[in-house]
Amino acid sequence: MFTVTDSSNQIEVKKIFKTYGYPTKTMVGQTSNHNFWLLVQHCDKDIRFQESVLTAMQKLVYKNECPKQDFAYLTDRVKINKGEPQIYGTQVQLNESGTAYTPKNLFKPDEVDKRREEMDVYPNKLQDYLNNLTRDFIKK
Repeated sequence: MFTVTDSSNQIEVKKIFKTYGYPTKTMVGQTSNHNFWLLVQHCDKDIRFQESVLTAMQKLVYKNECPKQDFAYLTDRVKINKGEPQIYGTQVQLNESGTAYTPKNLFKPDEVDKRREEMDVYPNKLQDYLNNLTRDFIKK
């Protein structure tokens, strides 16, 4: 659900990105770097903006200026928002009975754990991630 807060946050993150580019760890520190990514992650109404941030992140991720895990999550978010299969299995949905989480459309599921490990996505095993979400967020 897109809220007024999301809308005002989106305006601000776009201003920051236009003025300064992607705020790296060196520029703003690890916490602010992650917080900027988190706001972009929720700019689902503007996939083109998310894609432009993702492009900027791609150049920085291997310089250790933004976490690989954040890059993986935004990659999946953009892919799902565009109707494409995700790569790292970070985007989930409830199963039909509402009793467990399952990944949304996933590219080559048999290789996802290796991709998650390469990008420091925690936990590395997709099934562990799904089990944790189910345990933490499904009322039994």
